[in-house]
Amino acid sequence: MMSSSMASAATFQVSNTNDSGPGSLRQAVLDANINPTPDEIIFDSSIGNTIALTSGPIEIRDALIITGPGAQNLTINAGHSFDIFDVPGGSISNPYTVSISSLTLANGVTAIDADSYGDVELTVADSVITGSSDTGIYLSAYTWSASLAVTDTVITNNEEYGVLVSGSRNSGYHQATLERTSIVDNTGYGVVSVAAQVDVIDSDQATLERTSIVDNTGYGVVSVAAQVDVIDSVVSGNSTGLGAAADYYTPGVLSVSETTITSNLSHGVQLFDIGKLTLENSTVASNGGAGVYSPPPVGLYVARASAHILDSTISDNSAGGVTMDAIYNEIILENATISGNHNGPGVQFDLTYAYESSHITNSTITGNDLGGINDLTSASNSREIVLENSVVAENGSGDDLLGTGTYTVHHSLIQNPGTATLVEPSPGSNIIGVAPMLGTLQDNGGTTLTHELLSGSPAIDQGENLSCLNTDQRGIVRPQDGDSDNLATCDMGAFELAGSSTSTGVIGDRVWRDINGNGVQDTNEPGLAGVAVKLRINCDANNTLTAITNSNGDFQFDGLGVGTYQLEFIKPDGYSFSPYIAAGDYRIDSNADPATGLDQCRSLSTGQSRLALDAGLVPSLADGSGIMGNYVWSDDNGDGTQDATEPGLAGVTVRLHIDCNPTTWLSTFTDANGGFMFDRLPVKNYRLEFVAPDGFTFSPPIAAGDYDRDSNADPNTGRDKCRAMPEGRERLALDAGLVPSGLEN
Repeated sequence: MMSSSMASAATFQVSNTNDSGPGSLRQAVLDANINPTPDEIIFDSSIGNTIALTSGPIEIRDALIITGPGAQNLTINAGHSFDIFDVPGGSISNPYTVSISSLTLANGVTAIDADSYGDVELTVADSVITGSSDTGIYLSAYTWSASLAVTDTVITNNEEYGVLVSGSRNSGYHQATLERTSIVDNTGYGVVSVAAQVDVIDSDQATLERTSIVDNTGYGVVSVAAQVDVIDSVVSGNSTGLGAAADYYTPGVLSVSETTITSNLSHGVQLFDIGKLTLENSTVASNGGAGVYSPPPVGLYVARASAHILDSTISDNSAGGVTMDAIYNEIILENATISGNHNGPGVQFDLTYAYESSHITNSTITGNDLGGINDLTSASNSREIVLENSVVAENGSGDDLLGTGTYTVHHSLIQNPGTATLVEPSPGSNIIGVAPMLGTLQDNGGTTLTHELLSGSPAIDQGENLSCLNTDQRGIVRPQDGDSDNLATCDMGAFELAGSSTSTGVIGDRVWRDINGNGVQDTNEPGLAGVAVKLRINCDANNTLTAITNSNGDFQFDGLGVGTYQLEFIKPDGYSFSPYIAAGDYRIDSNADPATGLDQCRSLSTGQSRLALDAGLVPSLADGSGIMGNYVWSDDNGDGTQDATEPGLAGVTVRLHIDCNPTTWLSTFTDANGGFMFDRLPVKNYRLEFVAPDGFTFSPPIAAGDYDRDSNADPNTGRDKCRAMPEGRERLALDAGLVPSGLEN
């Protein structure tokens, strides 16, 4: 049954569970394929529980929405004989979109096979895909692009792949997004993203967000010459959690954040040749192999891999924490905790053929069975591991530093360096042979487990602020004054001990729009929202915090320890800085150097507040002598006339369109009396636009017959007419009345 004519988009209803014929799903799709516009298929509420396909897959050849009655209410079963839905795709000039929701697709060869020659956009939602003898969802476009979005769906018990996204030599950009989806108990791989040939125009990309990839017999997720993002997800119980590999010289890239990778039978993450990993705010724990692993070279297999691990914990894995046995490695650890890993060291790597040295910064490596760090780099190679502001201690039966490579170490605690080759660029900055006094691995705040520095730890305030990261692994601002000596200094390791009483300093105030450019905060000059302000810690341009001004132009940095600080105001396009210290009053003048935007370097004592550090920004347009403005009032009786008892309205946004172009404008707010002004305007055409606040509509225009008392705002747009501004002209009777809701008539 069709609910509209074939000349326009139609809705087809499925009224029975037959494989074919009138009222069947197959017939509805055939009818939709003939209709040239996007259509929808719905299901009669009285339909049975199962549609058994017996005459082949259902082919979708045009844009279509299929909305089922609920995955628990209707199953489409192909009996392992063929695909359920085939989606051959459109063309570059005529792509089409297919949406399938609220169904169970069971026992197909592939449940949804979008193996297309042209463009296709496929979405799947609120469904169950199960029992496929090959793949749950397959997406590929031979000649151009394809996209897949899966939400709130369970993909389970498929034999080869849960989801496979594949490119080709001629294909374009492929993207797959899986959100709030469970990929569980598939016999092969959970999710695989493949760019099959080296000549792919852009690598395929998959994004998994708030998704569970659990108990798949193969890898949970594999990226082959592809970009895969895993966000806020769980990867657990698979043979290996995540994998990345190249196709010729196109790398496989994994970007993982806010994710738990745990209890996989082998490695948490495995990086094959040119595999690249970024792991952020995540946990890799209790896997049967290493937490992160790249295998050594075999035959012609070159073995290159890179891992950037930050704000993450790798613990309790059965074959070491981070084991990079490839020979072209790059490793960066920042705010990482590598703890309690078994049958291997915390970190092992080989930089023999690496292009650059690797770095470990503000990290804690402790409690690993067979040592802390094992550098297998050939002694003849100049590549080194740079260890800074870190703790490597209490690592089982092995030394804390092992191997043949060279360690460049500064401002770090190494309890047992063994016979490792150490280069100390800052002699005396390291703490050697001393226990770090760490707490157990536990929840100390943040999204991952950490080892706190116990009271009296020698690592407190012994790092270097220059190389210190801006926060610790938990997001606590660095540096803090952890030893209460009135000096905020970075701690060693991934944990920053907060100062109990000295980290209470505050710096901030306001950025304002200096309409008249005099360097003084006048009462009618509004704050500027969205301006970036940086705080240089220890007045160091390489160690900064950043704040953005709020709707009033205010900003603030708090929780600051004793030290020196310098503000840097970032000038937006279209503005220049006000004259410096022009008011003679620190409360209302501008502290930003007009050339650099920098305030002076200022000291901050215990608990001190510096809350009068401001910056004025002058609109670049302000180089003429014209003036435009006047008044916005509350038209309480709605007659469009300014009566003596009707007050001005403060805080109303007024925009000035330059050359009457609505995309190029200046903005201000009415003052406490409802007044506003744009001055120093050069010769141009201008149009005012008034923005009505919630609860108001505009007054009738030009109702008073007196330009000093009527409203100039168009009731529909809030705009005045386009007006010329000759040199030196003052237009100071341009008003807008706003009628409170309920009085419009």
